[in-house]
Amino acid sequence: MDELSPEAARPMQETREVVRRFDSRKNVKRAKRRGIRFDATKGNGIPATTTDIEPVDPDRIKNATGARNADAWMDIDVTNKRVRCRFTKAGQKEIVILEDVDAGQILASGRTSHADEGAEDE
Repeated sequence: MDELSPEAARPMQETREVVRRFDSRKNVKRAKRRGIRFDATKGNGIPATTTDIEPVDPDRIKNATGARNADAWMDIDVTNKRVRCRFTKAGQKEIVILEDVDAGQILASGRTSHADEGAEDE
C-alpha cells in the first residue's frame, strides 16, 4: 500500500482576502481590542481599500480614498465576509465590508508616515 507524502497529506491553504482601512490612531487601537461593528443604520458598511495603497502621506490617502482620517492603518482579513466593491471619485477601488469585523481579523496595523519625514526644514 502506498503512503501519502507529507506534502499531499497537508490540507490546501486558503487564499486570504485582505483589505486596508485608514482611520485615526484612537479608532485603530479600539478596533484591535474590540473589533469593528457593522451598523446598517449608520451607513452603507465599513469602508476599506486595497492593500496597494502604501501608508505614506495622510493627505494623499484622504484625497484618493475619501477617508476622513488617515493617521493610522489596519489590514483586515475579509475572507468569507460579505463585501461590496465600488470606486471613489478619485477612481480608487473601495471595498465595503457588510459584516462585523472581529479583533482577531485585524492582521496588522501601524501609523501612517508622512511623505516629508526625514526631510530637513530649510
